[in-house]
Amino acid sequence: MSLEKIKELQGEIALFEKVKKSLEAKREIIQMQEEEALLKHYKQMFSGALMEGDVVEKGYNGLYIKRKDPDGKYNKEIVGVSFATKNWRDEEVDKIETSFYSTSENSEFELKRMITLGRVGMIILDFKDDIIAGYNQIKESYKPSRVELFKTINKNDMCIDECEKEIADIREQEIRNILNEGVIEFNITEPSSRNPRLEVRYNWDIRDIKNLKILSRTPSGLSAKIEVTRLSNVWKEDAINETEIKEYTDTFEKVRMSNVENFVFGNTEFIKNTLLD
Repeated sequence: MSLEKIKELQGEIALFEKVKKSLEAKREIIQMQEEEALLKHYKQMFSGALMEGDVVEKGYNGLYIKRKDPDGKYNKEIVGVSFATKNWRDEEVDKIETSFYSTSENSEFELKRMITLGRVGMIILDFKDDIIAGYNQIKESYKPSRVELFKTINKNDMCIDECEKEIADIREQEIRNILNEGVIEFNITEPSSRNPRLEVRYNWDIRDIKNLKILSRTPSGLSAKIEVTRLSNVWKEDAINETEIKEYTDTFEKVRMSNVENFVFGNTEFIKNTLLD
């Protein structure tokens, strides 16, 4: 029954994931359309600052004006223009910020860059309100689509999370049943320092555990007597400088159950005798 339920939940997750992929594709389209509208607005407002060959590119919350560097190898940033709010709680932007580098170089490229900086400054001084209004209008026009899509994606993600949590709960209960009534088998094939460790006493850890079984618990249930089968490298009796892996079974008294459960549930990927994986 549990296995059937998990398969059912996994099928639901697959459908939700398919929906998520479609929704994210829609979000990318809306974002691309908004960015294209903003870029068109930037080009219209700052066209008077551009020289031949200049390009206007989208930046973080704004734009960059770029120009071929003197060697013609790449587009070099001339100035950045970004939009911000005076108060972080505000949704609409109400100020424009610029960023640009300074230099003492007086090459033709840098002198022309200074001209462009001046033109950008004049445009902002003369048309600041129009630039900001256009930016806010575009953002506002796409807001309903963004908000609605965000709610739908969030609701879909919550459905996935709920299914995954239900699967995790079913698997945890299965492991807990095995721990309480049988032997936990771990997929450990050889001793290694990378194998999980179980603290059986303060400052005493054991690893390379292949099987673990609870033999009995104290009346409080806080501690238990456990039996563990471990792997160990030992020297072969009939060979020189050769080792072989052998199993050893030990019993440990009054091991804290919290340590046992942390070990088991913290290393579920190593457990091999579950029916649900």
